[in-house]
Amino acid sequence: MTMSERVQQLRRSRTPFVHATVVRAQHPTSAHTGDQAILLSDGTIEGFVGGQCAQNSVRKAALGALQAGESVLLRVLPDGEVGFLDWQMVRRGNWSLDLGYFLQGALTIEDRRRGERDLLDEYRAAVELPADEIPTAEGVWLRYRASVAHGLAIWMATLSGGDAWQRPDICLALAQRYSAAFIDLDTPAALNAIDA
Repeated sequence: MTMSERVQQLRRSRTPFVHATVVRAQHPTSAHTGDQAILLSDGTIEGFVGGQCAQNSVRKAALGALQAGESVLLRVLPDGEVGFLDWQMVRRGNWSLDLGYFLQGALTIEDRRRGERDLLDEYRAAVELPADEIPTAEGVWLRYRASVAHGLAIWMATLSGGDAWQRPDICLALAQRYSAAFIDLDTPAALNAIDA
């Protein structure tokens, strides 16, 4: 059974699970970009997202995500230290909103500029969908460019709220990342192309 078939089976049976995907891997690690696992509420891991250190960190984060109903981007460092980028929401929407939000917010402006095309190609190659449902490379690029508006709106609103929701320095850094992406990726033109 493929990972996507297992996901569909769990959805049909309404079994809570987390679908973890390695979005970036750096030496030293046994995981590779695109590796995936299903994590169940009892801590069972089906698939591979790295060695014992990574598995324990992913299991802990997955159980927390299941309990809170949140999406997270987990960063496991070689020394075992773990970091999270945390959303605090679950919603339905185009896949590009999550992908763009992760890449445009988690990466520095320089890292995004240097690596976003390669990361988008890796994402597209790792998607397990029927061939007729896999977005074209041009479609991924267009939707990714348009997705900047989502992150920019969120972080501008958060920044304008003062320090009630998040520290101002964090809000400013993220608003700057999305603002740079908005210009770099010509987001208005992408939005117009989607509406056309």
